[in-house]
This record gives sequence, structure tokens and C-alpha cells, in this order.
Amino acid sequence: MAPLLKTIGIDAAYIDKGEALFNEVTQLVDDQKKEYQEQNLAYDKFYLEKDDA
Repeated sequence: MAPLLKTIGIDAAYIDKGEALFNEVTQLVDDQKKEYQEQNLAYDKFYLEKDDA
């Protein structure tokens, strides 16, 4: 841990908490991207089947 960070009250626990939050947000973004892809595929399938009907 850098001494300058310690002087402003940032310790390893603070860094770990921030890293955990970052990882959680990254996972949520990945999940949202997957949901959008699934939504787009469902719309494509709907319009193909609608045209066939």
C-alpha cells in the first residue's frame, strides 16, 4: 500500500471494498449485454415467424 494513500485514510480494506464493487458492476453489465442479445434474438425470431404466418 502506498504511503500517500495511507495519509488520506485509504487502507487495504477500502481498496478491497472498491474492487468488490467494481467486480459486481462488471458482472451486472455483462448480464445486461446478454439479456439484450437474447431480446434481439427473440425479436428476430418473432418477425421471421410473423412473416411466415
